[in-house]
Amino acid sequence: MSGTGAQAATGDLIVFASGDQGAYDIVKGIFPGMSKAIIIWEGAVTAPK
Repeated sequence: MSGTGAQAATGDLIVFASGDQGAYDIVKGIFPGMSKAIIIWEGAVTAPK
């Protein structure tokens, strides 16, 4: 997630998702109410150096 509590309240967050598709499918319904975009990465994601 990228954004603040105030942005979540207005649906203005950005969601970054990766990992197990089944886990995402379980929780994906909560994202539209708090976000303006969902970015899905396939495969492993590592932290920038």
